[in-house]
Amino acid sequence: RIVKLKPNHSRALDENSKPLREVTRVLALVDCTVFRGAALKAPTMNNREIQTVGLPGPGEIAVSAGKAFAKSPKAQSFAALWIFGLFCALYAAAPYPTTQEQRAEFESILAESESVPGYDAALDNMLNAREELYRNKGWFTWMSSEASARVSVLQAKLDKAELAFAEVDAKREKIRQQAYGVVGLWSEFGVSEARHLFWDCLEKGKGFAKRATFWDMLFGMTMGRDENIGAFLFRVAINFAINVTIGLIGVIVAFVYYLWGLVVAYQASALSGLAFFAVALLAGLSVAALYIFVIYGTIIGGGYLVVRAAVNAQIENQRAGRQPQQVGYGRRPHYD
Repeated sequence: RIVKLKPNHSRALDENSKPLREVTRVLALVDCTVFRGAALKAPTMNNREIQTVGLPGPGEIAVSAGKAFAKSPKAQSFAALWIFGLFCALYAAAPYPTTQEQRAEFESILAESESVPGYDAALDNMLNAREELYRNKGWFTWMSSEASARVSVLQAKLDKAELAFAEVDAKREKIRQQAYGVVGLWSEFGVSEARHLFWDCLEKGKGFAKRATFWDMLFGMTMGRDENIGAFLFRVAINFAINVTIGLIGVIVAFVYYLWGLVVAYQASALSGLAFFAVALLAGLSVAALYIFVIYGTIIGGGYLVVRAAVNAQIENQRAGRQPQQVGYGRRPHYD
């Protein structure tokens, strides 16, 4: 309680007046009560107690993430799309299976495309002309007029061979498109070919990540003077994850390019082709997201477990090194 004094009464109060002594006594009691409660609630300096808080465990993090996921409709929508994409990439069957007659006609037209007259000869001429040009073309060919003339003749020969092969290959591709039109894009042939394209691109992306990590470790990654083995391995893992991410981006770009060519080759309608393209792209993105989730989750989870173990060990060391004392309010230490 705050005691207010009127201005006209301030002169009547001196050090020996009774009201002033009463006010001083009340304020002293209040002050003593406040400090006594703080001393009972707060830890004193004599007990040397260190307040430590441990990191949450994997179970607590999983429960918190589950609660946040249950409260987020956007996260549930993304998870549903991701699961649907994985199902389409790994387990989904063709929605329109072909009949025996369609398969027989498809194989017959494909066999016809493999026996286009002049295809093998045009391919051999083009490969031979390309190899001959490669043997005669060097870094300093432009410095010799005779060598430059020879290279020009070989280049013209290669251009002529490539043009002849392109004409024959166009005929062959036209026959193959007729075969694709018999079975359709949504058949098991179209679905299996789209999957083959994606897995082929994925293998090339993983090969790029492995080679990039190998060259990084060979030339650019060395252990620092003040760096331990754990920090070095963690840095190598982060570098590998970055290389995998770059490789997966290249995988998606290449898959989009080849997938569009597949849709055009099967001569699907605009609506059917766009739907197939969207579903196949979602499947590819889902598999790429699975790779990223597993790799980054392993690195971050392993690093968190190591840090948590170090923090818990530090807490145990602090607890073991404390000197517990019994200190209470109103007690004084006695010395014998």
